[in-house]
Amino acid sequence: MFPLLYLMTIILVISLIGLLAAKIAESVNIPTTVPLILIGILMRLIVDRLGITELIEFANLFINSGILFIMLVSVLFLSGLETELGDLKRVAKLALMLGTVSVLLTVIFTGVLMYIGLPLLGMEIPFMIALFIGVMIAPTDPASTFIILERTRVRKYIKDVIMNAAAIGDVIVTILATLLTLMLTAETVSLEALVIKAVWMPVGGIAIGVLIAYIFSYLMVYVFKREVELQIASLAALALTFGLAELTDASGPMAAIFAGIIMANSKYFSKYLPVISAKNRRMLLTFWRNIIFFLEAIVFIFLGLSVDIDLLMDVGLLGLLVGAIVLFIAKPLSTLLTTEGFGISPRESFFISWARINLSTSAVLLAFAYAAGEWMQLVINITFLVIVVNTLIQGLTVGKVAKILGLEVAEEDIELVVKREKLLTIIRVISEHRDKGLIDRQLANNIIDEYMSELEMLETQISAKISSLEDTIEGLRARIAALDAAVERLKRLKEADPATSSIVDEEISSILREKRDLESELKRLLVDKRRMEELIGGVHG
Repeated sequence: MFPLLYLMTIILVISLIGLLAAKIAESVNIPTTVPLILIGILMRLIVDRLGITELIEFANLFINSGILFIMLVSVLFLSGLETELGDLKRVAKLALMLGTVSVLLTVIFTGVLMYIGLPLLGMEIPFMIALFIGVMIAPTDPASTFIILERTRVRKYIKDVIMNAAAIGDVIVTILATLLTLMLTAETVSLEALVIKAVWMPVGGIAIGVLIAYIFSYLMVYVFKREVELQIASLAALALTFGLAELTDASGPMAAIFAGIIMANSKYFSKYLPVISAKNRRMLLTFWRNIIFFLEAIVFIFLGLSVDIDLLMDVGLLGLLVGAIVLFIAKPLSTLLTTEGFGISPRESFFISWARINLSTSAVLLAFAYAAGEWMQLVINITFLVIVVNTLIQGLTVGKVAKILGLEVAEEDIELVVKREKLLTIIRVISEHRDKGLIDRQLANNIIDEYMSELEMLETQISAKISSLEDTIEGLRARIAALDAAVERLKRLKEADPATSSIVDEEISSILREKRDLESELKRLLVDKRRMEELIGGVHG
């Protein structure tokens, strides 16, 4: 085994490689973790060729040391810190459905289709193992999805739904993985014990998360003042949250995400909690994003390094089949069924399923793979292939899919709505400060009046764009109606004078071509109008 100094050097060098990989990923618009894993696999090929078995042993030891669980709760804690309850309230019902029902359906569809389909390729697996693999590849990685959506021009409502559903779904699959692990490893498990555990894990996790957030909110406001103190306090808060959850058999991920949500949104609980300032919240977000990046840079390279390439290639076809099942059947179908009745079109439903990238969380859930017993290596290899291949496909095509589905919003329209959203936020914050006596009432009212005037001008501009589109649409409809009338007149002329048949047919064909062009333009304008209306509705829900 390497001396400690060498190990530290290896970790630091790998961190530098991760930084370079992040720059590459940014340039081609894919999640950072994809090149990290590919670099790890490349390193494994080189290490195998050179026969450096100590590095492989260290990689396996590192991955199995509990670092995956640490990364999972850290990612979810960050998701909680990034959650804005104002946005969550607007999308709560749909996000909750996608994060729970849709995830459960994805697991079931994937498991059933694998159980039925894999025997066709000569591979029979137990149904519970098929479900277990379904759990591994069902979640959505919030960090990777955020990176992709940030560069995709779709309406804010859809982005908020996807991001909040991702955080909820990660907690749900972690609970499912825990329950399946119990069922696969215990000799006998009563239904009563499973039900009790299934209830206690989320309830206990929420209670612990809220308790720790309550305690540390006080400490962060009244005791710790400097940035470094707040950063260390947040690390301690997460460690205590996860530790208490593990000691009480509650859900550590659930506790982590709720601790983050309460701490980041203390302004909504000002009657019970001291309010963590917006400045300190931004500082904590930056700190934890850096922590996650550092963890990803190390974990995913070591994860790629720990993979047995020969075994990975043995399940190549199976992995691609499972990836196709998830990408083209399980996720789209579960999303379509879940979004029914929420005013989401089939095109938007498919986009939501396509944008739900399963990367970090799926990789982290490999920590549960030991529960599969003799099937452990198959579970790891299939999950690994699916997350790499599907993430590459989705990461490179999310923007293109949005464009093909007609969901892209014009840049100028986004700028108008973003500006409107900022004005609304400023007005809301000033109003809150005025009502709490933090700012002179008369001064606050004067400032609000100025911003309201600017907001009215902006809304007039947006309304004018919609009105202009409506006028153009009505003009096109009138023109199409006139063309229909012209076709009817020509048909009557043809019936009255058959000698004009060839000339009339040619004229009718010309009119119908023009009508098709106008209908295509009408369809495009209707989509533009609907987008503008949805954008406005998406700002303040």
